[in-house]
Amino acid sequence: MILPAPCWVQSLKTWLPYIWKIKPLLDAEGDKDTNFPYKMDEDLCQRAIVSLLLALPSNDQTDILSDWMETEQVNYPDLSEAFEIWCCRTKSAKRRLMEGLDRVGNTTISLR
Repeated sequence: MILPAPCWVQSLKTWLPYIWKIKPLLDAEGDKDTNFPYKMDEDLCQRAIVSLLLALPSNDQTDILSDWMETEQVNYPDLSEAFEIWCCRTKSAKRRLMEGLDRVGNTTISLR
């Protein structure tokens, strides 16, 4: 589905707190009752959230990852993979910016 980034950001900011709260409840109920039908496919959910997160602009990723780090439920979904990729992308972008600024600073201006 093609949606603007702000819609995806809002979707993730809505669903992540829900998942953080509902997952332990579902797990606890599933432990009590082996026939409990409402189980979360952890792997599918994890991959979907990481993919959505990594498709967002860097500033939005920063906000969501900051919220994730501040929560007590950092175990699920585990966004450490997304955080590592975000760090690499940020370092790479900073390095490219610095190289670009160096090139601009080293150019000579000739007056004709």
